[in-house]
Amino acid sequence: MVGAAKGFAVTYGIDSLANLKKRRIYVFSGTKDSVVLQQAVDATVEFFRRVGVTAAHLKYVNDVPARHALITPSYGNDCAANVAPYISHCTVGGTGYDRPGRSCSTSTAARSTIRRSTSRTFRPTRKDAGTAGATAGRTTPTSRARR
Repeated sequence: MVGAAKGFAVTYGIDSLANLKKRRIYVFSGTKDSVVLQQAVDATVEFFRRVGVTAAHLKYVNDVPARHALITPSYGNDCAANVAPYISHCTVGGTGYDRPGRSCSTSTAARSTIRRSTSRTFRPTRKDAGTAGATAGRTTPTSRARR
């Protein structure tokens, strides 16, 4: 995976992997998730480690008995549910689980800020024509004519 990602970064298919080292990354895998197995999530965490994300910037939680869902402290289905809208509330240690909030919060000085993007909208060129999904979901004059 790392080799492929480095190849995409060299050709500007994705941003530089060095950018990942600057971010705080939170990864969650419920012990009862039967949709995305923990082995797949383990591979994701290993990828981050191999590209140089340090333990101080990487939090992996894989011991909460949750199914496949976005976990909140008080909203959504019960923790054991595996149904739409795949938002569940879990209790850990007698408290509503909000680990992303605690893991990703730091002092005010170190907290990330949201910045407005200055990049222009992606406009595919002939070079991008072979890129899968380059125009997915967009209507172009050619695609309108085929409808």
